[in-house]
Amino acid sequence: MTTKLSSKRTVLLLLCVGLAILLLFGVSVTLRPRSTPLDHAEVVAQTGTWIPEFGNPTGPPVYYWTAGNTLTYFGKGADGTPHLFQTTGGRLNTPGREGPAVDVRGGYAGQLSPDGKWFVEWHQNKKQQRVPTFVAMDGSRRIVGEPSWAVQGIWRQDGNQEMLCSSWRGKPAMDVYRPDGTPMRKIVMSGVAHFYDPQAVDAQGCLVGFKDSAFFLHIKIAQGVQARNTPSLAMIRLDLAHPDRPAEEWKNALPEGAEYGSCVVSPSGNRLLWIVRGDLTSPILQKLRDAMPRLGPAPKPGVRWLVSGLKGEDMREIAAYPNDVHRTGQAFPYGSPRWMPDSKHISFLHRSNLYVRSVE
Repeated sequence: MTTKLSSKRTVLLLLCVGLAILLLFGVSVTLRPRSTPLDHAEVVAQTGTWIPEFGNPTGPPVYYWTAGNTLTYFGKGADGTPHLFQTTGGRLNTPGREGPAVDVRGGYAGQLSPDGKWFVEWHQNKKQQRVPTFVAMDGSRRIVGEPSWAVQGIWRQDGNQEMLCSSWRGKPAMDVYRPDGTPMRKIVMSGVAHFYDPQAVDAQGCLVGFKDSAFFLHIKIAQGVQARNTPSLAMIRLDLAHPDRPAEEWKNALPEGAEYGSCVVSPSGNRLLWIVRGDLTSPILQKLRDAMPRLGPAPKPGVRWLVSGLKGEDMREIAAYPNDVHRTGQAFPYGSPRWMPDSKHISFLHRSNLYVRSVE
């Protein structure tokens, strides 16, 4: 009898010790400092004179990167209207050279070509079609393209001066524009049922992007009713030289603890940048909270930046920061994170400065 009681006490003691070790480990992980976006980051430009996207005066300033790490941004020109300013010779922390005036009537900020020579403005006509206007960065030409039912578009990064726009009137297709005035052409994608959000053309000439959208929502709302719940992101890869062939499709699981956020494909087409909103509490303490709600720590709202391979492999966190919007009123202290042309660095905005940091 005594032996049985002793055995039970030993097992109970071991369980208590194990629980204490798990608790201490969870606390140590929680208290361990996480890398913030500013760690290992460098200020490359001041953004006080930049202007935000048209139609959104309270939004972040709009900026673009092109080959050679040339920086282009919107600012107020000498005539008082929005102009494009471009740094020269890859030199940052210097005032940009004033470029042509930009007339964006439809609220679309537009897109800059990878070589920095052309900027496309998107207008909307009475039929709700999108109409591109290609503006030469030297101010010499403005070429109006054909209207289309384009939804999303990207410039090719491989030196081919083309813009690819997904179009969904009739058969799935890519509307292909060139800034030299040649007629728009279509690439009919008989090998794919849906391709809403193209992102990049990889080294093999394949178009990579999202089947639906780069944005995801994975939370529940009042009374346990699920909102648009996306536990994974559907991705797609299509050979542009053979659009009749079946596209490669797969799903990437969201990072653990993700509630909502977005994902961006690198210019090289082989990496992902995740911007994730959710609970920064360590997984172990989250499980403790689920098991014992009264003893577990309160949720710690925050944002994480992670990078991974194109199929979600080798995912790792590069930065995290608390972000309690209801308490601070500041939703995005670090804004507009994006890939740089080399697909090895990202840039972001913070307190009237533009920062650059490596993700290696």
